[in-house]
Amino acid sequence: MNDFKNQDIDRIIKETFDFLRETGIKFDKNEEIFELFSKAGCEISQDNMVKFPEKLIKECLSSVPKTFKWWNREGTEFIEYGAGKTYFIADTKAPYYIDPYSGERKIADQNAVALMARLVDALPEMDICGTPVSSSDFIADNATTMANTSKPVFLISGDKAEILKSTIETASVIRGGNEQLKEKIYFATILSPEVLHYPDVVIEQIKLCTENNIPTFIGTMPIGGISSPVTIAGTLVVCLATLLPGIVLTQLLKKGHPCNDNSFPSFMNPATAGTGGLPENIMADMARSKICRKLGLPLSQQTGLAAISAEFSQDSIAEISWNFGELARSSFDAFWGAGCLDSGLTFSPHSLIYANELASLARRVWRGIPVDDDSLAIEQIKTVEPGMFIMEEHTASHARQDLWRGKYSLPLEQETPENKKDLGKRIDEHLKNILKTHKVKELPVNVLKEITTIP
Repeated sequence: MNDFKNQDIDRIIKETFDFLRETGIKFDKNEEIFELFSKAGCEISQDNMVKFPEKLIKECLSSVPKTFKWWNREGTEFIEYGAGKTYFIADTKAPYYIDPYSGERKIADQNAVALMARLVDALPEMDICGTPVSSSDFIADNATTMANTSKPVFLISGDKAEILKSTIETASVIRGGNEQLKEKIYFATILSPEVLHYPDVVIEQIKLCTENNIPTFIGTMPIGGISSPVTIAGTLVVCLATLLPGIVLTQLLKKGHPCNDNSFPSFMNPATAGTGGLPENIMADMARSKICRKLGLPLSQQTGLAAISAEFSQDSIAEISWNFGELARSSFDAFWGAGCLDSGLTFSPHSLIYANELASLARRVWRGIPVDDDSLAIEQIKTVEPGMFIMEEHTASHARQDLWRGKYSLPLEQETPENKKDLGKRIDEHLKNILKTHKVKELPVNVLKEITTIP
């Protein structure tokens, strides 16, 4: 695979800076925001094209925090996002899901949102609960998700500022007040500008995020060959030229506000006009990782654990395993898409559990090989006869922590009734057991009652 060289990354960044300085991108007219841009040195044309000086972009990039604390619902624990670790976010927003009991593909409703949030809550490698499935009522989806997981949450902003306002109000009630929410923020959101264009709703959402300390992920979705050049380099320029003005705006509104790249470049298959599953998507994300690291920005990856296959099968297992295996070598702060099938249209709880397994495997690899007196075991090598290490206390103490054994991915070593079942059957039995036994701490009755009154 032709990886991007450092000079290639530098060229993409330079060309993007030049484009934003000379051409700019469009913002819907907003007197308050345009005044803010003008004072910062931006040029604004009569057709609302905003041009950004390179110096301003770099100053704003330097003020974006490299990490932020993302708290759980109870406010007792947090993950430090962007702190050199990689987190897993179960977020697909799929309008359909595979019913874990009947196996049928169904339209998502609030019962499905609650069920899948509880499943995410049970899986130890899923650090953050997004919205695995989504009905047409985004406000209800967000409230149901918060009520059914104790983990940090990643919630929908949708296409109306009112959706984000209601979600902030709901989270404030759960946290015990807006100031408490600001102090221990436990949800983040994604804002989706159009390609090279910030519409009114996204501008208003950015203002809400900065006012309420909501960590902001900015993600545009160019499709190479349709809404951006078919070349990987050209599409990356479009991603970056759309992302950077949003970062500038967040920092002008509130210096030091957490802001992350969540761009989603994909490419049209000229034979089918479909997207996804092509090596170009993976190459683009590998390059995007290098670009964001060069700029000092946290970033996430959306497709490594997803599949274009419409059902959980050998095809989707092979696709997910290959995609994630390639992208796991790159430097991302988060992986999304766990449980995603059918290019995002369908959520599979079986696929989510398989993704949880791959996340466990990846974390073992990323942990690396400890090299110290204990792990080198020189004294044991000197004194223990070959073939007799199995009798040593050193072996017993290290076997579980040094050796990874998956529940599904690898066959069991001994012939048992369990390993005669195929991977799908083993996952299905584990899934049903999780749904039967896992309980999420319920919110207080008065909190649930207050949430239902939020418009």
